Amino acid sequence: MIFPVANLINFIIFFRNDTPTQLVDQGEIDQAKQALGRIYKQGAQERLNEIRKEKEYIAPQRKIVRFIELFTKKYRLPTLVAIVMMIAQQAAGYQIFSGYITEIFAIGLLNQASSTPQVLTVIFVFILMTSEIISTFFSYESPRKPYIVIGSIIVGVILLLFRITGKESFVSKSFLLIWPIPMACSLSYLPYLITPETLPAKVESIASTSHWLFAFLSVQFYPNAVDALGVQGLFILMGLVVICGAISLAFTLVETEEKNKDQVLKEYKDKYDEIMHLNSSSSSKN
Repeated sequence: MIFPVANLINFIIFFRNDTPTQLVDQGEIDQAKQALGRIYKQGAQERLNEIRKEKEYIAPQRKIVRFIELFTKKYRLPTLVAIVMMIAQQAAGYQIFSGYITEIFAIGLLNQASSTPQVLTVIFVFILMTSEIISTFFSYESPRKPYIVIGSIIVGVILLLFRITGKESFVSKSFLLIWPIPMACSLSYLPYLITPETLPAKVESIASTSHWLFAFLSVQFYPNAVDALGVQGLFILMGLVVICGAISLAFTLVETEEKNKDQVLKEYKDKYDEIMHLNSSSSSKN
């Protein structure tokens, strides 16, 4: 209960203003400038001019997107890509490791009273936090697609290696300690960065709902999956799903860096046309 109360205090006392972009959108320019002055030591006016210019560009094109439009050529592929990213994220163990990593590290230990699982968990969390902090320094200024594709493949390979090396060996547990590094650079939070740059708010909400749905299902049914497949079998399945997801993203994901939504959606439309053309050509040959 302490954290929600602290968060509420933050929003009431310290972070009462809306974001500068939203303030500009509401016509509250002076408040937006004050907010930017708190964020930037220098260049607040320049940033305000950029936001106002962006608003002038977006406003005439803004329209309400109906859910039925998600099935049109314009939104079909980007919506599917967003959902694939969320599936791959959860298959990579994003929520499973949050709840069960200590139990996974304890597998195969003869001495059940050993503190090794707890120690490995602390190391695992430290590596994950450090990797995510470091990755933020380049993810906003760099192309995102290579990171999310290559990082996802490495994550999938690590899950497969856990099976190959044997669940009781320390080597397999060492592979899991490497997992946070490629995960932080790919499926950890990049999907949350790419999706808003690609989709309208209503479609973005579908991706967010998909995230929480797959998160709930992965954590809720992890014990059942372990009973049915064993940890090693489950990790094989997870690794294969992540790798397949990464391969599909390599062909369908559009780079969003330094592009507005219109440009991104046009690329998705062109890519969709290309995929449909290849499918029709393949069908005609068959």
